[in-house]
Amino acid sequence: ALGTNNPKISRHLSYLKRTGLVSARRDGKWMHYGIQKPTDASAAAIFNSVISSFDTDPEMQKDRETLRNVCCSPAMIAITR
Repeated sequence: ALGTNNPKISRHLSYLKRTGLVSARRDGKWMHYGIQKPTDASAAAIFNSVISSFDTDPEMQKDRETLRNVCCSPAMIAITR
């Protein structure tokens, strides 16, 4: 769906996990990731602004559609609206 290889995606998710923007849990050989909103008020305001900007970004709209076509997780679809 992302057009790149798994090691690259895993590395970037690891970076985001270390910053606290992504949570992760292992289920057997699978890793499940979720977006974590920052607890700091200033960081949360920036985060919310970025997430809101996705509503009008054509590239993000395309990515959301791709996600809907390859993923069936209700939680993931809710995140991507």
